[in-house]
Amino acid sequence: MLKTKSVGGMELKPSIFAQVTEAIAHRGWIDRWVVCQSNGCSTTSAYLDPHIAQEIFGRPDGIVAWGPPGSPYEATPVEGGYPHPLANGAS
Repeated sequence: MLKTKSVGGMELKPSIFAQVTEAIAHRGWIDRWVVCQSNGCSTTSAYLDPHIAQEIFGRPDGIVAWGPPGSPYEATPVEGGYPHPLANGAS
């Protein structure tokens, strides 16, 4: 939603993005986090060389998310994908 139009994004105004995020907020914290994290990171597409932005964000699955390196909460793949963050009693 926040990716630039040049790489296939919607380039929404922040106020509209906030309204969309608010509309899905009732679903739970994980939905809010995924939407905000992936969209927030995609705003960097506006500051990259257009060819680099296209390479990273141009595909339909071109989503980037990041966090602190070495975080104790790094996801570890399991059979079928990744476990739900609360699967082991995390909070």
